[in-house]
Amino acid sequence: MQNEFSPKHPCSYDELRHCDERGIAFLPWSPLGGTGGGATSVGERFSVFAQVGQAHGVGPQQAVLAWELSLGEHVVVIPGARRAASIVDSARAADLELTADELAACSAAVGHEIG
Repeated sequence: MQNEFSPKHPCSYDELRHCDERGIAFLPWSPLGGTGGGATSVGERFSVFAQVGQAHGVGPQQAVLAWELSLGEHVVVIPGARRAASIVDSARAADLELTADELAACSAAVGHEIG
């Protein structure tokens, strides 16, 4: 299933859980919040991602992608990129391990409990 899902647009969370329960891949498009600077300002709009990123020495964008990937093995994010550096940064999110407290804070910031 391919739905829009990001901190700015978390309304597909129920579908994400539904897919997890049934072993269906969930591909969140626009995972950083959409076009028009969504990725650039995600840390300003959702400071928890900026704080988590800073704690790990990465940007808030990588923290968002790591959080989304943590929501299940069935989640395959589709971030857009205009620069090679952005592609590399996004790929590194797969190796970024957030703590349980960080994951809970990120989920709470967008209005969802994890677990």
